[in-house]
Amino acid sequence: MRFAVAAAVLSLTALLPATPAAAVGTQTIYMNVSGSDSAAGDTPAAAVRTLGRVEQLVAAGPFNHDVEVRLHAGAYLAQQTIWQTHRPGV
Repeated sequence: MRFAVAAAVLSLTALLPATPAAAVGTQTIYMNVSGSDSAAGDTPAAAVRTLGRVEQLVAAGPFNHDVEVRLHAGAYLAQQTIWQTHRPGV
């Protein structure tokens, strides 16, 4: 009986999806029209102001995290950014 229970547990464990080692967490960057590009962007109170600064933070890493950019409501005008950062397959 113990063998049957252990085999069933092993079978169920094999069906669970594996978590990729690279997907450690999420880097969240906050952006606000009243933010500052000298800020870290890691909290709503320390939001950055421009997409250019967002890209700098993404390019700086950490590279084993997904990236989430949270935009506070507002009018983001005249922000031209040529995005050059890419994080493949995290």
